[in-house]
Amino acid sequence: MSSGRGNAFTKTRRCPSTELLVLFSCGELSSKNAADQISQHLDDCGFCATELHLLAAHRPTQERYRPVQMPLDLRRLAQAVFSDGRRV
Repeated sequence: MSSGRGNAFTKTRRCPSTELLVLFSCGELSSKNAADQISQHLDDCGFCATELHLLAAHRPTQERYRPVQMPLDLRRLAQAVFSDGRRV
């Protein structure tokens, strides 16, 4: 598999999102055309082919999780740390 993008092993703007790759790996894409486009992309993109392999090995669970709010004090600390360039 050659990426045709030099030696960079990275996701680019042309790559399908991880969410689309999950749907593709589960056979749940809404259109055959989308599946065909992703399949064709995988032939040329080593990064996405590797990501798909990883996703297939670690399929998402059917259990749904609800996002939780970050505690206000922790959010303020994170904002302070990242706004003045300090590292934790």
